[in-house]
Amino acid sequence: MLNRLARPAAALTLLDVVEAVDGPVRWEAATPGPDGGPLDREVQTVCGQAAGLVRQRLRQVRLSDLVG
Repeated sequence: MLNRLARPAAALTLLDVVEAVDGPVRWEAATPGPDGGPLDREVQTVCGQAAGLVRQRLRQVRLSDLVG
């Protein structure tokens, strides 16, 4: 069975594919306490920044780059 893409491979990014399968790319730090102290907030900030970098990189790769 042959599946067709809704858009050409050159118009799809790796981020499109990952988010279509797994949902939004995001990292949330597990916080030990309910109130989320300063360290918890800092770790969450770093995790959010890391997710942003991953999204940025995945957005740069076109599906057509991967399939030749």
